[in-house]
Amino acid sequence: DRKPVTTLGVTEAATYATAFSPDGRLLATGGRDRVVRVWSTETWQLMENHAGHEATVLAACFIGDGGMLATSAADGGVRVWEMSKGGPFRAFSGHEDRAFGIAAAPDGTRLATCGEDGFARIWDVATGAELLALRHPFRVNGVAWVGSGDRVATACADGVVRVWDARDGRELRHLRGHAGAVLGDMVGRVFRAHAAVEARVDAA
Repeated sequence: DRKPVTTLGVTEAATYATAFSPDGRLLATGGRDRVVRVWSTETWQLMENHAGHEATVLAACFIGDGGMLATSAADGGVRVWEMSKGGPFRAFSGHEDRAFGIAAAPDGTRLATCGEDGFARIWDVATGAELLALRHPFRVNGVAWVGSGDRVATACADGVVRVWDARDGRELRHLRGHAGAVLGDMVGRVFRAHAAVEARVDAA
């Protein structure tokens, strides 16, 4: 039987968000208590607490080399945190309801988020400006960058995975086949794990 390496239990509140840094040395968690915590995966000690969200933290991702962390919450709030600097580096305002998914572009300059309001949004990390708002017919459950960052894929509650041009917002492709809603990070796992899917997108 497999057993956990460790158990991190500083709060009894439900945890919804987890993310590893690119080098695997840090683990970020967040949840119902609205606090974002960063742990060392070498010692499993708590390294940092980040407070600033006003609702349950639903998703997290590290940006670039791991020097910044992005999180999204149940009130639509999105925050970017600088490691070892306490409060949020930048707050993003745009989502009108729960923000389920968050992903950083490979070069760390842009952030993609998605949520209950039926939009996937692309942001400039440095300025906080909203660059694109990609409208969907239903809530958007997940978002992932494709390739070098010129495209994003979104998972919608209508069962369709859509591929978009991340520069001008054009919808490039519908990937159909799911019988129901495409949930959570499924779209990210698909594009990371299946080279055949990536080849189909490149051919679009």
